[in-house]
Amino acid sequence: MRKLSVLTAFLLLAAVSSMSSEPVCGDMDFSGSIDIADLVYLVDHMFSGGAPPPFPATADCDGDGQIDISDLVCWVDCWFVLPDCEPLCPFEVIDNHTDNSGGCLPEEGGDGSPPSERGMYIEAVGNELHVYHPGAYYQCCLGYYVEYYQTGNHIFGFETDTSEFCDCYCFFDLESVIHNLAPGEYIVTLFGIEGDLVGVDTAVIETGIIDLTIGDCQMKDWPEEGDPIVNYSWSGDTLSMHHPNGYFNCGAMLVVEFEWAGDTLRFHENNLNDMVPVPCMCYYDMTVIVAGIPPGAYVAEVYNQDYPWLEEFLLDRQVITLH
Repeated sequence: MRKLSVLTAFLLLAAVSSMSSEPVCGDMDFSGSIDIADLVYLVDHMFSGGAPPPFPATADCDGDGQIDISDLVCWVDCWFVLPDCEPLCPFEVIDNHTDNSGGCLPEEGGDGSPPSERGMYIEAVGNELHVYHPGAYYQCCLGYYVEYYQTGNHIFGFETDTSEFCDCYCFFDLESVIHNLAPGEYIVTLFGIEGDLVGVDTAVIETGIIDLTIGDCQMKDWPEEGDPIVNYSWSGDTLSMHHPNGYFNCGAMLVVEFEWAGDTLRFHENNLNDMVPVPCMCYYDMTVIVAGIPPGAYVAEVYNQDYPWLEEFLLDRQVITLH
């Protein structure tokens, strides 16, 4: 662990605070502001071999997933011709992740040299992506958090420090885990706390939800009212979970997430509506299809959370054999 001089610490803090910490539609040069320099940056990239936008989706004005002349036309229209134009920039925030700094690492040989392993790489584990940043050199009281954004199969991570500033720096083996991703190939680009490019890596998720169907609110009596009805079927490597009597508030905004941990398959049925409950309850017919499940014996669990402020509880547990 190394202490910094007051001047060095001040300069580092000033550099970090002056940079944009998250992507904004139209901020193509990632400067933290949207102005004519962004249009110049895009023109330079398209016609003079300049660097591409650090976060490409900020330049995707027409939202087609490509950065081309149609985007340039779109930006000119939005800025100078059509006052009501709304650029699309199709990226979304990924909130479902956990981040761990692991604490300061011992410096090799005690001479202040960094750990031998540095850089960035990713690993697919089930339906999760593990993003590793070994040998990161940050302040010793690091509060590690990664802001993730996704556009198509591209994921962009921006490391942030949520703690107060302290006057010492050390090395960390950082890890962030993105949960519940759908099957497919993902390209992850990671930026450091100071805005530097840490690395780019690719991995393939082979397990995850490929289809989710949630029916409308049904006001009806079931013979076994109060008892969950959960059925499973399996074909090839595809598992279907059918829960025809999911019992939630009438105003529910339902989502289902899947988690694979060892020999346990977990389905989390959650109501995201945090408004005042509607004064009625009803049944929802839910079907979840998960790809990438190999044959074997599993414990299948279904969890229920009727409102965000309520504690999630185990609704159903079964031992299932897939063959």
